[in-house]
Amino acid sequence: MARTLEDVSHLFLSEEEAVSGMPDSLPDGSGWQSEKMNDRLKRAVADLTLDNLILKEASGRLERLERENELLKRAVADLTMDNLLLKEAAKGHR
Repeated sequence: MARTLEDVSHLFLSEEEAVSGMPDSLPDGSGWQSEKMNDRLKRAVADLTLDNLILKEASGRLERLERENELLKRAVADLTMDNLLLKEAAKGHR
């Protein structure tokens, strides 16, 4: 199930939280104050958060599918053994 930005917006950091761990200026000496830079940072944080949620969801789905696959393999092995035993038993009754 794909999630949209609106679905997970409550998980995003506020602008202050996102920028608080960043240095006061860029290596070239320019500051973070530009509105354009702030918008780009907000989008980047939102994209990373959404990507992270999608990866976690996909990872959980993969784990569920792997468990289901293991159960199905066991079921096939049990049915194969049952089939072989029935064939052996049928040989004895001919």
